[in-house]
Amino acid sequence: KIVEEAEEIGVKVLWSHVSAQLCRELLYRTIVRSQSDCFLDLEGLVISIQSQVSRYCDFLQRKWMSVHPAFQHTSMLMRGRESFEPFQHIFSMDVSRFGCPWQYCGRFSIHAQKTILWKPGQRSVDLFLVHSGAVGLFQEEPTWSKGTPRPVAIYRQGWFLNREMLIGAPTKYFAAALEDGELVCWNELRLSTLKMERPAMMSAICKEVTKQQVLDTELSKRALRANQARVDATPFEELIADGNGSTDDLFEFESEGSDILVQQSHHRKSAVCR
Repeated sequence: KIVEEAEEIGVKVLWSHVSAQLCRELLYRTIVRSQSDCFLDLEGLVISIQSQVSRYCDFLQRKWMSVHPAFQHTSMLMRGRESFEPFQHIFSMDVSRFGCPWQYCGRFSIHAQKTILWKPGQRSVDLFLVHSGAVGLFQEEPTWSKGTPRPVAIYRQGWFLNREMLIGAPTKYFAAALEDGELVCWNELRLSTLKMERPAMMSAICKEVTKQQVLDTELSKRALRANQARVDATPFEELIADGNGSTDDLFEFESEGSDILVQQSHHRKSAVCR
């Protein structure tokens, strides 16, 4: 009755901490209309709501752009400026922008399903910043001839790759290009020169690398907790029917404005965080 009254006034009721058995019971009693209204934990529920809010904001933006050609032209100019400048969210203070950052970095072109950036255990690999295109991390070396493998994560514009390079740690996973594009790169010599000549610029880069590393780790922990909750709440027979109990998740990272857009795709869950 509460659910029906809420729907009459435009309110949708979502359920958290719902096991698979309880979800079936709620569906049988028509208390919930769809399995998508039930979530295993509160984090999954919050992420789903954030995803809907993000889609609604995109809808409003497209609607405003259709009001007048000037709005659309302004939006195109802003997106063009953002796509040209990969440092705009890294050098947020004027002191870090003293000097030309392009003077201390290199350029690396990537080609979809062809370019392999590194393999696990390598140490002489540059620090990369995605300028355009997309790069995926894989647990096994991708063999495109056998079909598109499932990546562990996908990184787009504004995200640093091989962040372990700053502390001298070896590379992790296999990194391969998923879309044509271009990366900004720094080797040890370039970073040493940057640190000596532009310490504020180097400090801003290290700060952003640390920020992304922390966010990356936190999202991985969330995925592990959500997967463990799903496994604990799902009967063994359903896990077998659900793909041998696979709990691999896909994260997609994209810098968008001052926020970080994070997409997690799973056969039961799709989420966007801002």
